[in-house]
Parts: sequence; C-alpha cells; structure tokens
Amino acid sequence: MNGFSGDVRVAAEVRYLIERYDVRTIVETGTFRGDTTAALAEMVRGRGAFVHSIERDVERWADASVRLDDGPIGLHCGRSETVLPRILADADGPVLFYLDAHWPDSPVLAELAAIAEHAPDPILVIHDVANPDHGDYAFDTYGEFSLTWPTLREAVEACYTHGCRHWHNDAASGKRVGVLYVVPDGTETDVSTNDTNCTKTETKGTTR
Repeated sequence: MNGFSGDVRVAAEVRYLIERYDVRTIVETGTFRGDTTAALAEMVRGRGAFVHSIERDVERWADASVRLDDGPIGLHCGRSETVLPRILADADGPVLFYLDAHWPDSPVLAELAAIAEHAPDPILVIHDVANPDHGDYAFDTYGEFSLTWPTLREAVEACYTHGCRHWHNDAASGKRVGVLYVVPDGTETDVSTNDTNCTKTETKGTTR
C-alpha cells in the first residue's frame, strides 16, 4: 500500500510537516511490514535526517530488517515506551513521531509520557484516533479505552512547554482511518484549516 495504510492524504500531510518544521529525526512506533518506514525514509532522503522505527514483535522486526536494508533507517525491537528513551537520548531535533503501534493494550499513553520527558515540543502524528467530524473513519478501541482527543488530550498537552495546536484529518483514502496531528503553538503557517489551540488549561475553539 506504499505506507500510511494507503492514505495518500496522510502521506502528503506528513511530508508537509517534515518540510515545514525541518524535521531531523522521525520516530515511528509499530513497524509492521515496514511500508510506512520506507516511505518516511524516502521523504527525508538527502535531507540529513534519520528514521527510527520500533516493533515489539520479534518476527515482524526480523522480516522488516531484511526488507529495509537501505536508506537512513534504524530498526529497533522492543516495547516502544522503553526503547524511546534510548533513541531520544541522541536524537537531533525537531522530532516527528508517527505513533501507530497496536497491541491488546495500547502503548500510546506510555509513549506520550516518554516523549514528554525526553523530547518536548514534538510534531505528533497519531494514527487510528477517532475523528469527531467523520464518524466513518476507523479508530482503535481497547476495552473501555478508545483513541480520541478527550482520552489523549492530557498526555498530549504534557508534551508541550508553551501549548500546542491540533487537528484531525479532513479527508481520507486507503483504509480510511482517523489521524490526529499536533504541533507546537506559535507557528504562523500550518497546512490544516481546522487546527485548534490546545493548552494545558483550555482548548480554544478558534479556527483559521
């Protein structure tokens, strides 16, 4: 599917964010087959940036290691919340995180806690988050816990020192899943027209 679950719109938005923020490091959680990993590496090829990808399943990690033997890629096997601090200790910023790990218990809250501690003010792309404007877009649910902005908001906001802006994908292709984007506040130009302020104390309902 050429990565990003076949969603060319997500690919375009990620490419924009890489260029807009001059991203130097990308960290993906949930390598799976490595299609998105390869697409991310191609986006930063020649830019002096590096892509890390974390996979918990040993067999998937081994398979991806064979398939992804070229380009600025580092593959890591283990739980993302424990691997992240090791990666981020030497990572050049700005850092873009593509969070797409799937397990019986979602690691996303632990991942965000590690990001808040080791790489504040990131560019976040969180896959499989419920889209409030598109109820038909797929999203992850783990028992009583679903990936939604209300369930993620506190952990996301803890990643930013001076607030952030967030938005959901306004169109989808491929597998048609919800995607949440978050960037540091204070930037003048963002690709989205429906981004919303999010701070540690309030969410302002303004759009541009």
